[in-house]
Amino acid sequence: MTLYFLWLKDNGVGCDYTVGCGEKLIPLKADNLADVAVEVREEISNHGAKHLEKALLLTPNMDMTCEIEAQKAEIEEESFNEAVRDAQRALDKAKADLDLVKLEGKLVQDRIEHVRKIVLPGMLSGKK
Repeated sequence: MTLYFLWLKDNGVGCDYTVGCGEKLIPLKADNLADVAVEVREEISNHGAKHLEKALLLTPNMDMTCEIEAQKAEIEEESFNEAVRDAQRALDKAKADLDLVKLEGKLVQDRIEHVRKIVLPGMLSGKK
């Protein structure tokens, strides 16, 4: 017998104005609150927390909206933090690439100076 259900409602009015569109009722397998918390977290993460307007944990005798909202916010924060870490890695790579380009530019400038100061005068004077 299922003791817990997770109800998810997407942001907005639904996908095509059909009653229940954008809503999902998931029977949970867990039979205690510790396992429910793990299963709810997994379901919200799989669904995409940023798309949810509301998530409710339904039981025969209580509604645990507050705990679910806290988990949703935590998952959203983790997603945001991961996006920030990805952006920082991309920025670090771009800086490293820029440093490499600057170094290559410096090497080209040094070669041009070498040709201008040493190779060209030697060529113009007939020395090799």
